[in-house]
Amino acid sequence: ARLSIEGRAPTPAHHVRVRLHAGRRSGGQGIMRGAAAVTLTLLQLSAQSDGLTLIRKSRNEHLRPIITGCLAECGTKEQSCVTQCQVCVESQGCESLMNNCTMCLEETHNMMRHLFNADKKLQDSGGAPLVHEGIRQDLHAARLKAIDAKRRLRKARNDVLTTQRQVEWAIEERREAANEVRMAEKKLEKKKRNVKGWQKQRFTKTGEMEKEIEKLETHMNQTKRQLRVLRRKIAHQEEFVHKTKDLSKAGRYASKVVAMRRVEDRLVSKLSVQRYSLKRAEERLEQEKKETRWFHDGLRKEVSSVAKGVKAQIQELREAREAEELSEKQLQGAKDHYRRVAEASSEFNEFVRGLETSLAKNPMPDFLPRVARVEAPQGAQQSGQSPAA
Repeated sequence: ARLSIEGRAPTPAHHVRVRLHAGRRSGGQGIMRGAAAVTLTLLQLSAQSDGLTLIRKSRNEHLRPIITGCLAECGTKEQSCVTQCQVCVESQGCESLMNNCTMCLEETHNMMRHLFNADKKLQDSGGAPLVHEGIRQDLHAARLKAIDAKRRLRKARNDVLTTQRQVEWAIEERREAANEVRMAEKKLEKKKRNVKGWQKQRFTKTGEMEKEIEKLETHMNQTKRQLRVLRRKIAHQEEFVHKTKDLSKAGRYASKVVAMRRVEDRLVSKLSVQRYSLKRAEERLEQEKKETRWFHDGLRKEVSSVAKGVKAQIQELREAREAEELSEKQLQGAKDHYRRVAEASSEFNEFVRGLETSLAKNPMPDFLPRVARVEAPQGAQQSGQSPAA
């Protein structure tokens, strides 16, 4: 918001700081997850650097010579055509005569037709100086453009190297993300195996306890059955004791009843112990089931947490792959741009060499008499000075 109020555009550093700040607020996992997002932001913002370079590139354009193309269109036979053409181009705000400047081009053609039909005595030719000056201005502009092309070539080379480093970094990030995914999957598989082994162990233990309870129930039922049978016998013997009139037989029956009562007491005591043991076994089984459910819920939560971590690692791997693909596309674009800039720079250099050759073939005349031209270099050599001095 502050940048918008001040009228400035956010820079890549602002975007990166915003991403990292958001990652810190969301915790450690947010920072790790935001790494690939920051990579994508850097790669996307690096593609916008060419526009900023073009803006900065034009800051010294007003100091360069303006090549209107009027001299090439009008020739050197009439200076007024060149002057009027340049005035028209300046008034129309055209970059050059051949670049979207139809009005001035038509006006120049009309002037050339009139001058062609006019008497040669009325023409004011620029001659060799105009040719030399035109070539010199073209050469000066071409040299500046060749320097710009060399700078662009250097920048394109640096962009290729920077993008290559970004590709290498993205590949390393993708490999690390893939390794982390494999480790997380192994951890999840190990956790699942541990859960299965624990469940098998718990089920085995629970089954043994249930079998023990069944065994106790069987023994208790046997004791109950023995106790019922014994009590029927005791009742039958007591009935004999009450009905018999023979005291000797009654004594034998009574002794049997006493012995059976003792056995009954032992069976009752045994049944009580078996009931207590069965109750304790059932309580242990219930406690074991509760602990099993509680522990199983904890393990399930752990497995769910590890599975979420695996999904997060897979998402980071996808983002790393996207960053790698984007960086590879940018690398290919940087290489193509470098080839185009290299070709343009070579063409500018060839053009400059051609203009230098033309300038050497069209020197500036000194307008000195033939004798003065011969004597001037000799006098300069005698005085130890050059002709230019």
